[in-house]
Amino acid sequence: MSQTSTLTFLFTDIEGSTRLWDSQPELMRTSLARHDAIMRRAIEDGGGHVFKTVGDAFCAVFVKPSGAIKAALQAQLELSAETWGGMDPIRVRMAIHTGEAEVRDDDYFGPPLNRVSRMLTLGQGGQTLLSLTTYNLIQGTTDESVEFRDLGEHRLKDLQRPEHVFQLVHSALQDSFKPLRSLDTLPHNLPLQVTSFVGRERELREIKRHLASARLLTLTGSGGTGKTRLGLQAAVDLLDASGDGSWFVEFAAITDPALVPQTVASTLGIREEPGRRLMETLIEYLKSRRMLLMLDNAEHLLNAVAGLADQILRHCPNVQILATSREALAVNGEQTFRVPSMSMPDPARRYTREALVEFEAVRLFVDRATLSQPTFEVTNHNAGAIAQLCHRLDGIPMAIELAAARVRALPVERIAERLDDRFRLLTGGARTALPRQQTLRAMIDWSYDLLTTKEKTLLRRLSVFSGGWSLDAAEKICAGVGDALEQWEILDLLQSLVDKSLAVYDDTVQRYRITETVRAYGRDALEDLHEAFALRTRHLEHFQELAETTEALILGPKAVEALATFDIEQKNLRAAIDWGLDAGDPIQALRLANALLQFFQIRGEYTEASSIYKALLEKVSMDAKPERAVALGGLGILGFRLTDFPTAREQLHQALALFQELRDEFGAAKVVNTLGVIALLLGDFAEAASWFDKALPVFKSYGDPVRLAILYNNLAILAIHYEKDLVQARDYYNEALALNRQVGNRTFQAGNLSNLADIYIKEGDPEMARTLAREACEMHLELGDLPNLQDTFANLGQAELALGRPRIAAMLIATKEAAMEQLGDQVAPYILEEYSEQVSAMRAALGDAEFEAITAKGRLMTLEEAYRASLEDEPQDDESNSQQVDSPS
Repeated sequence: MSQTSTLTFLFTDIEGSTRLWDSQPELMRTSLARHDAIMRRAIEDGGGHVFKTVGDAFCAVFVKPSGAIKAALQAQLELSAETWGGMDPIRVRMAIHTGEAEVRDDDYFGPPLNRVSRMLTLGQGGQTLLSLTTYNLIQGTTDESVEFRDLGEHRLKDLQRPEHVFQLVHSALQDSFKPLRSLDTLPHNLPLQVTSFVGRERELREIKRHLASARLLTLTGSGGTGKTRLGLQAAVDLLDASGDGSWFVEFAAITDPALVPQTVASTLGIREEPGRRLMETLIEYLKSRRMLLMLDNAEHLLNAVAGLADQILRHCPNVQILATSREALAVNGEQTFRVPSMSMPDPARRYTREALVEFEAVRLFVDRATLSQPTFEVTNHNAGAIAQLCHRLDGIPMAIELAAARVRALPVERIAERLDDRFRLLTGGARTALPRQQTLRAMIDWSYDLLTTKEKTLLRRLSVFSGGWSLDAAEKICAGVGDALEQWEILDLLQSLVDKSLAVYDDTVQRYRITETVRAYGRDALEDLHEAFALRTRHLEHFQELAETTEALILGPKAVEALATFDIEQKNLRAAIDWGLDAGDPIQALRLANALLQFFQIRGEYTEASSIYKALLEKVSMDAKPERAVALGGLGILGFRLTDFPTAREQLHQALALFQELRDEFGAAKVVNTLGVIALLLGDFAEAASWFDKALPVFKSYGDPVRLAILYNNLAILAIHYEKDLVQARDYYNEALALNRQVGNRTFQAGNLSNLADIYIKEGDPEMARTLAREACEMHLELGDLPNLQDTFANLGQAELALGRPRIAAMLIATKEAAMEQLGDQVAPYILEEYSEQVSAMRAALGDAEFEAITAKGRLMTLEEAYRASLEDEPQDDESNSQQVDSPS
């Protein structure tokens, strides 16, 4: 939890510490320890405490501002009196400011900390500065020997409002210093910003690191990512290192490349000389200067700006260039830094207010929304909408600022709902901004208009993808024989879009992506040019083929890779199905969905998959009997997973009738096996045996090892509960395991191992049972098969209980039950009594209070967390025995 309080902060650091370490390292080590002791004692005597140290810098907080003044004075007096063992004296600069800060996890956050940090950079060693706020609060509370000198207002390096600064004066301390190093005293033309700079700490560090060695750094990124604002902040932070200052050159309004040198010269106050080219005059002026030039918005003048930069790099050794452009300048010696989107929350997760404001995009939205509507605040009620809004706007600062401006008229929840029409919604930019910065559409128009015809065509077509794409997919979908684009052109065009910051390539997964905003723009353009139907149809065809090819791999040795393919393409697969439903070919979409059945089961997406099948079956003609039969069979499987047994049976009988009408013996046998599973789960063992007997000869005649293994697994469970024959059950499980190993089917091997663990428990060998169950868990985790992992927890928990580890057993069962609730699953009726006995045995072994405490903790754990925790040691308890649960296929 966090709370907000008005506090006073004292920040300090040693002037020239790097030089001291380089010149006198041994003495510096001793002197620094002395410095630290002086600082800590003074802060403690003033009633404060140190909450952070960074190198030799101290960050301290005080409830009373007078305590901070006392601590600073005491420390400066002791530091000035110290001899430092013969080394150069340590001189410490200090700054004090008071304001309302957020206290969270023994740390402090908020604008006052940024302000005191900026104030610290103004002073010199031995100097203590304080803000007007602190000065007003300490009147009449300090020692008469202390005075305060008014140093006037100074612009700080946060580019916002100036700060009225005072200096602490004492007769025993130096009181004469150089002018404060504020923006008012350093040469520059950096514009005053009227809004706060939010986040981007990592990016600022990276930019400064690059500029420590590079003479030309270009900040690239898509429109609206905040390249200009970030560059300006970096230029301000680097003012001290630029003897002749930091100079901002704005090219956004320039359309004639010939005016580039003139624009720079005008910014620097250089006049054209008669009989001499302006470029020559400019270079001659810069040769002797040490400065930073920020060349902003260069993308539409690339050749001219690149030529200028090249001349400066060649002839002006002490001039650094920080450029911003949607595309690199491509000049020798150039380094580039892609400005990313702001950090943003995952809309699928739930966040408290405190957790949500950790994300930069959220902090920016809240800051700008508060400017628009001062009563706006983040609450646990609107946190989800804010997370969704920031994510759907891709963490793009400009888009977030435009959305924040809408809080005057709409609650956040309504703004988030309307983002499907974002280009009409986000139009409230400042009237004084450049036209392309006033609306979201204008921002994208600016980039789109700079593309070639073929680049525009590809960008539009890429909008059919959802969640990214591979090169192969782009070539197959976005190009074709006799088309505007040929396959061989796609790679170069993609690279060009990446270079121009309209697409991103992730080499870790070898995929491309565009932001949701660019995608929405491309979709609109596709519709306007009547290209959408053809492209989305190609998209559906491609992903149907991909799904059918990948499906065949899931029950074999390449299962992990196949599941990973479905995972990464899940958004594309769903988009393809949606297109088939809305306007395309529903039969083709149903074929795609049918190929995803095993994936849906392994990922536990029972409810969503059922909805997809039902929607498609309503659209698909009754004449599409093969596709309908497979889909109805799939619905039956999903139905029993969701424990809707009556509906599942009805759907399976419909599927069986269709397969029989089609004379598809193998398809019918698969449905028959599923009907047997439902009978088994409901405890009707005789009916289950009847169904399994019908399926067995068909599977044998077709020689399908996977289907035979599934059936043998089910026959083993029947042998345990119907025939009470553990020997026969073990034989069936081993046959199933051998068949699955033969084809490399790790998906079902894991289930076989888990069920064999049950046999060993019943035969009194819990150690072997645990070994097998753990092996099964590792396989399930490798595959991401959480539904079957939670099934295996019942077996693993029972083995742990029998081995005298009831705490581990109870934790596993609690996590399993929470996962079942999330999946919409329940303990099958035929094993409910046994399962209840197991839970009762765990409760008896632990006692009610401890059992409740452990299960409460277990319910909050993920399945993987609980499994990993189960591998740890637990003190031995009395052994308990009970029966175990097995899982049908």
